[in-house]
Amino acid sequence: MIQIYITGNFGFQPCSHGDFLGAILGAQVLLVPDLVDYIVSSLDKVGNVSVSCTPIPLLALEYEPPSTKSFKTVEASLRVDALASAGFKISRSKLVDLISNKDVRVNWTTITKNNITLKTGDVVSVSGKGRLKEK
Repeated sequence: MIQIYITGNFGFQPCSHGDFLGAILGAQVLLVPDLVDYIVSSLDKVGNVSVSCTPIPLLALEYEPPSTKSFKTVEASLRVDALASAGFKISRSKLVDLISNKDVRVNWTTITKNNITLKTGDVVSVSGKGRLKEK
C-alpha cells in the first residue's frame, strides 16, 4: 500500500467532505502501487480548488482512533433492547422505536425485533448514537 496526500489552497474556496467524496474518497488515500501514478497525474481538482497529490510514507498517515469508554451494567437478560438501552442511556421503549424504524443493527445487520439475544463479541450500532460491543 502507498499513501498519497492531497493538498490545495482551500483558504478562499473551502471544500466540504462531499467535495472530496466527489473527487475521490478522502484527503489521504491508501492505494495499491499500480494506481499511484494514475491518481497523482489525473486528480487535479477538488470542488473548484486545484490540488496536488504527493506520495508519502505510510508512517505519516494522520489517523484519529475512535473514542471509547467502558461501562458495566446488570441487566435481567442479554437481549439487545436491555443492553443497548443501558449502553446508550435511553429507555427501552425508545430503543424499541429505533428498532421499528430500522435504526439498530447487530453485527452490521439491521434488526426488526427487540428479542435478539446478544453473544460475546456482538456489536450493536444505533444510528446517531454510536456502537457498543458486548464483552
